[in-house]
Amino acid sequence: MAATIATPTRSVAPTSDQSGLRSTVAFFTLTLALSWFAWAPSVLAEFTTLSIPDALVVPSIVVGGFGPATAAVILTWRGEGRVRDLLGSIFDWRHHLRWYLFAFGVPVAFIAVATGVYVALGNPLDPSVLPGRLTVFPIQFGFALLLGGGQEELGWRGYALPRLQAQYGGAVASLIIGAVWAVWHLPLFVVPASSQYGQLFLPYAISVLGFSLLLTWLYNGTGGSVFLVMCMHAAINASSSLYPIRMGALADGFPDLLMIGIAFAAWGVAAVLVYRHGGPLDPGSCYSPR
Repeated sequence: MAATIATPTRSVAPTSDQSGLRSTVAFFTLTLALSWFAWAPSVLAEFTTLSIPDALVVPSIVVGGFGPATAAVILTWRGEGRVRDLLGSIFDWRHHLRWYLFAFGVPVAFIAVATGVYVALGNPLDPSVLPGRLTVFPIQFGFALLLGGGQEELGWRGYALPRLQAQYGGAVASLIIGAVWAVWHLPLFVVPASSQYGQLFLPYAISVLGFSLLLTWLYNGTGGSVFLVMCMHAAINASSSLYPIRMGALADGFPDLLMIGIAFAAWGVAAVLVYRHGGPLDPGSCYSPR
């Protein structure tokens, strides 16, 4: 049964399907070019004799992370809409509390399921690390919101999603964006300073696809609030430090078992939302955008 996901009340997509598809392809291409150009020196340093100062690696990762937002602004500025309208979606924060509970509750579900998988496979927990990590979580969330993932949403959801789902529907559009989004991260899997370093790509990609469906549901349900999807994206990224496991496990990179658990959680929540009780879930028919 095909899933339906409500379309947002704010529309920034071109009226022509062909134009919308062309714009999205241009967006994906420009996003990859901008981000991979910024990350290229760090990647080359891992495979060649090229050497770059350690102090420049993290800044280059952050700069590359602005590829989706930068591409969205450039293409909008070139005549597909008003940049002011695109940027205005960042400040669309006046929504019902239920949407904030969803945005910040999903990371809790991820932590619960991933931790359960981690323990079920015989790995130890260390709850004593949580008080200290909870103390710095607001700082980590603020960084993730503005510099560490949240800022990507101006491009992925703010620009690409309305155009793709106008032609293919929300579910297919989510999977297309999720696939490009996962591939976009590929260079970071070989950069030691990145959070993706050393992970298996397949579990990561599967979790990103599920995550993309959840962000679409939130974006559409709020009538196109980029602010709320930024919050959810940032909460997911910042919560990666809240798992009650030993410091050494996190110091060696985010464990693959936790990512597998996150993938299960992402698709589980998406299945409940999109195919609730065996039928398609249309958030627009259940909740008002505000």
